Amino acid sequence: MDMRKAKEKLKYIEKLEPEPKARYIEKLKSLNGCDPYELGDKEWSVDAEKLPQLTFGDMLTYLVFGVSAYTLEQFKAHKSLEAHNQFTNGWVHELKMVSPERCDNVAVKAKVTFS
Repeated sequence: MDMRKAKEKLKYIEKLEPEPKARYIEKLKSLNGCDPYELGDKEWSVDAEKLPQLTFGDMLTYLVFGVSAYTLEQFKAHKSLEAHNQFTNGWVHELKMVSPERCDNVAVKAKVTFS
């Protein structure tokens, strides 16, 4: 087995460099240590009612002043961010969410396709 295939079999967290890995471990604390990359498809829900009511300000406060590697200036230019463009262009599909047991937070994932 070549090194690339061996690395593909590693858990997501094991592929990270030390600094991003430390940030990721810190983020997992908000999900009671539940790693979304290790969950099976049946554990994810498509019920949008499970999503909390959020404003842009809520997300900005959490991400900029909480756990993000992005700076305030980068978030001020949010329309130039690739993820924002993909979402507004309709490339984001299959939104799913999970809220681990005894946890008030929700992890969200989606598939992104290009036209």
